[in-house]
Amino acid sequence: MRPTLAMLASLMLAPVALAAQSAEPEVVIAVQRLFDAMRDRDTAAIRRVMAPSAQLVALRIGGDSTVAGHSSVDDFVANFTSGTEELLERMWDPEVRIDGPMATLWAPYDFHRGGEFSHCGVDAFQLALKEDGWRIVSIIYTVRRTGCRK
Repeated sequence: MRPTLAMLASLMLAPVALAAQSAEPEVVIAVQRLFDAMRDRDTAAIRRVMAPSAQLVALRIGGDSTVAGHSSVDDFVANFTSGTEELLERMWDPEVRIDGPMATLWAPYDFHRGGEFSHCGVDAFQLALKEDGWRIVSIIYTVRRTGCRK
């Protein structure tokens, strides 16, 4: 049987696909580390998983409008320096895409404050592979209180 062009192409791409698949758990772990640090209000751990110049964009959906809020890592970290209520962010069914040192993680999430449901949405993380592992370079996420998975 003679190899077809499609067969040859799949063989050439196999090492890239395998490398990306092996890195997928590391990307998910990096994002979970952020959620764990948020839960623990561990600002040093938050900074370890995020690039210093990372940007965050929250798209708050309400009625017929969406309001975009922008923040830096410093702004984000400031949210965890006060308060004592338990914070819990959970994601499920993460989709990871990787191209060399760049990764994207897209996942639905819900957020609870003090044991009470707060909001849900979709997180989209952009990560870069650094010497010390995957670091979050940007996050954009939606925030809504209806249409959430229960």
